[in-house]
Amino acid sequence: MKTLLLLFLLALPVVAQTSDYTWKTNNGAITITKYTGAGGDVTIPAAINGMPVTTIAPQAFMKYAELTSVIVPESITHLDGMGFLYCSKLKSIKVEARNPAYCSVDGVVFDKEKTQLIIFPGGKNGDYCIPKGVAKIGGFAFGGCPGVSHVTIPDGVTSLETHAFMACTSLTNIVIPTSVTDIGPWLFDGCARLKTICFKGDAPTLAGASLGASKTTVVNYMPTAAGWGVTFGSLQTAVCKQ
Repeated sequence: MKTLLLLFLLALPVVAQTSDYTWKTNNGAITITKYTGAGGDVTIPAAINGMPVTTIAPQAFMKYAELTSVIVPESITHLDGMGFLYCSKLKSIKVEARNPAYCSVDGVVFDKEKTQLIIFPGGKNGDYCIPKGVAKIGGFAFGGCPGVSHVTIPDGVTSLETHAFMACTSLTNIVIPTSVTDIGPWLFDGCARLKTICFKGDAPTLAGASLGASKTTVVNYMPTAAGWGVTFGSLQTAVCKQ
């Protein structure tokens, strides 16, 4: 009976804090729930108190303005685009090569197979061309990236998940290729300068009522494309002039 009770207690989540991190345990693994350090160049520990760090919780590093770079250890198997939202000076997230779930290219985080773009650091500026082979732009992937002025989405991308371009305040125009068939809600929430969204193909499935862009944003579509109406995602539509 005592052995069973001990095993039960060990399995329960334990919330604790160590230098620079608030964390909790679950079945012998660590989830980082909040970063509390000074920022700068940060290396996330692979273990805390002898237990592997496997998860970065959503919003764990959110709004850390002084964070400049992050190294993700091989132990991390769970993270997403919300983990580093609004880190305006974060230029690079490097994933250790032996990580089984994720990889990084030029500071941008992808899944191991490079078919999903997961996190684009909030401090990277200018134009960015998504690599060929990527099929999905994850939720909040470009969220809170005010310096990104243009994103090229290659043909082959099929899915743009919720809030993927949230608060990209320097975006003025974006082209959606014919391969995109599914779009999450509030895709362009907070993109105040976005003037046009140009769709090259038929109207995709929109999992929600709104794209979240400014009311002055116009959705353009090709004259031969199907499925378009006078509005899409609560925005006015117009046929592209060829």
